[in-house]
Amino acid sequence: MYPREEEFTDVSVLVPELVEMHAQPYDFETHDIHATSVGLTPGSVEGARNAAMDDRSRSHRGFKVGARAVAYSLDPENPRIAIYTSGNYKIKVREEEREEVDVEDVPKNCAEMDIVMRAALDDMERIGVFVVAATTRADRIKAVTDLAGSTLEPCEECEKVMRHSDLVDDQTIIMTVGTGDDIYQVQNFKNLKARYRLLREGKTPPPLPTYRYSPLLWEDRQRRYVRERDAAGLSPNASGRSKRDERVCRELALAAMTPRR
Repeated sequence: MYPREEEFTDVSVLVPELVEMHAQPYDFETHDIHATSVGLTPGSVEGARNAAMDDRSRSHRGFKVGARAVAYSLDPENPRIAIYTSGNYKIKVREEEREEVDVEDVPKNCAEMDIVMRAALDDMERIGVFVVAATTRADRIKAVTDLAGSTLEPCEECEKVMRHSDLVDDQTIIMTVGTGDDIYQVQNFKNLKARYRLLREGKTPPPLPTYRYSPLLWEDRQRRYVRERDAAGLSPNASGRSKRDERVCRELALAAMTPRR
């Protein structure tokens, strides 16, 4: 049995010195981290949606965005997993320090950026899965990313922050869901980078497949990942896998998060 959502503490609300205390110790030899991440998807979606609706979140383009991520550290001396949640917000600037700066010019911080920065400060090693919840209105999505689609993918600034972070790599899974509509899209970071590269070249990226989201069936998808990992003869221990085997496992996790056609 893999760990469940209620067994984890969301450390994003804690000051750094308390993260060490509350990050969940994790047995990587017994529990495959990617199987756990797939199984945590319903809680990740709910957490991202709640963050988008939180009073502390701020609307940048007429809608709010929330995100949740599963981060972990393979450090053999301190193996651990942690959940981070955030919403879009504007950095607070005291009135006397604003001078002539309009409130609209106050720097914004996207949910995805905030999570990457917090996890880095907490000495996490990788982010396995990002879930981002936002609008499904095509006009609003295109105004933010130029990636016209069914769900809001991380913006170009977020993509840049992720690209320069040691915690995010090509196999990091990015699942984007509606805050109201039960639809989702899923890809890895390598694909997101390629989509923005096409935009910068003046080309139109192809649309991502869109799936119907339900909080059900994720245990089945977790089992599907485990079956396919075992069939490939791969170890459940992420800390002991070769780079190639780890890449294959993360590709299998991405495949398990998409419905079979």
